[in-house]
Amino acid sequence: MRVIRSFGVIAMVIASLLSVVWVANAQEATPTAEPGAAQGVEYPVAVHAGTCAMPTPEPEFDLSSTIVVGSDVAEAEFIGITPGPPALAASGTIDSSLADLAATERVIAIHQSAEEYETLVACGFIAGLNAEGQLVVTLQEVEMSGVFGIAFFTENEDQTDVSVYVLSPDAMPATPGA
Repeated sequence: MRVIRSFGVIAMVIASLLSVVWVANAQEATPTAEPGAAQGVEYPVAVHAGTCAMPTPEPEFDLSSTIVVGSDVAEAEFIGITPGPPALAASGTIDSSLADLAATERVIAIHQSAEEYETLVACGFIAGLNAEGQLVVTLQEVEMSGVFGIAFFTENEDQTDVSVYVLSPDAMPATPGA
């Protein structure tokens, strides 16, 4: 229980820091979203052998593409007064244990788009402290993309569940009045 709370605190601190960076990078952006809409960016997410500078061209494991958190829930509604940057999320289950994933040099990569798959916008090494079957990886921007995030890896028997959260200057927040 203590580990889960620690991960929660770590996640909140990382999310706060990422939010500050996102706001700094997005101050010059011009919103194009319709009132009440949240525009996500569909970044493909995958695990590759190699490094962020030189990942293998073909992924070892594909996860889902990112969507605006909550946009897949029919009953979701905008709350609050001032919209903030929307979090984008992707998830999936990898058919490999966490120890096996981290045994060789691998990265979790956020790709520009399905059409520009070879271009990474954020990336992080699958390495760090394994605390009771959980690993948190920071996703750093690539080539000043302004895209940052975190990935949570959780052991699930011989598989690993992965949840990825991303902030992007290209995602427009939901606005009141939907």
